[in-house]
Amino acid sequence: MKFIEHEGIVEKNDSGHIMVRITSLTACAGCHVKSACNMANSNDKIIEIYANEKVVSGQKVMIIGSQTQGYQAVLLAYVVPVVIIITILAVTVSITGKEGIAGILSILFLIPYFLFLRTFNDKLKKTFSFKIEPIND
Repeated sequence: MKFIEHEGIVEKNDSGHIMVRITSLTACAGCHVKSACNMANSNDKIIEIYANEKVVSGQKVMIIGSQTQGYQAVLLAYVVPVVIIITILAVTVSITGKEGIAGILSILFLIPYFLFLRTFNDKLKKTFSFKIEPIND
């Protein structure tokens, strides 16, 4: 099984609930001329990890998740909503012939989907679990 790894810094550890800050870099971030252009950027993300590791604030750690989890996240966040939109668009246009109504309905059908995901947020947090390993400099 392949793994996805991100280096991060522990922000907080509250008895099994660890908050880790990771920096996501664009492809431009590694470019040697990034200072000459406005395309380079990076942004920080806070990842919640439920583990009983002995880590402290400010410590460097490696967050490890399976590649399968990454595929599942992409499926839930991007593929399913696109399939919903295209399906509702096609069905509504074929029934009514009105593209405006079809567009509005396809967007409205996303609301129940994302509410469904929100309802099962706790279960999803358990499904998308990460391991954390301290980095010794």
